Amino acid sequence: MRDLITAYAESDAATLPAGGLENASAWDAWIRAKDNEIRERIDQGFEDSISNLILYGSSYTKLQRLESFDEVVGTGGELTEAARARVHALVVALPRSQDNERVRLLGDFLARRKVPPGTVEAYFSANLKRFVAEQLAYQEKLRVAGQSGDLGAVFLTRGTLFDKRGLSVDTSLLPNFALQETLQALARKGVLSPGRIRRIAVIGPGLDFTGKRDGYDF
Repeated sequence: MRDLITAYAESDAATLPAGGLENASAWDAWIRAKDNEIRERIDQGFEDSISNLILYGSSYTKLQRLESFDEVVGTGGELTEAARARVHALVVALPRSQDNERVRLLGDFLARRKVPPGTVEAYFSANLKRFVAEQLAYQEKLRVAGQSGDLGAVFLTRGTLFDKRGLSVDTSLLPNFALQETLQALARKGVLSPGRIRRIAVIGPGLDFTGKRDGYDF
């Protein structure tokens, strides 16, 4: 571990505390700061999923889904009537969330974040506007990079596009199928034999809150 930390500390991206491994108080402060940063990004990822639920959700409202950002925010930067209606529908659904697991999770999140009941609709609206602005900014970065004609710049832009985005709390079934097929292929080739795997670590959020692309919530 000492060798690993030393090697990382010498990199250009070093953010480790000064004073070396012996500076216990600095390391404690650094660890706590990083822990808080990660938790904030997870919460922001949850807020992103709330916006996806507002845009695409069909389990809590019969209102038409919003398929493009033009349907969400007008030219003046304010939410459209259709977007405000879907925000209101989710707020109305919160008190009767017993029958909807996603809405129940949302209620728990609001309680943990100490969002006052009377401000939930404003909170959802502000979060939705922030979410849409970020998505449009991502699209603009990709557009500019694509116009440069530099493949390296395009790859760099794609690779760093979400470096500050909230950590996703949604997932997809497709990676699960990929893992299954990979394990089956390894078994067919004899790389894995019965009884050889004794422990499996599952890493990831594992919470299919609502998809970022299609937003299905059934």
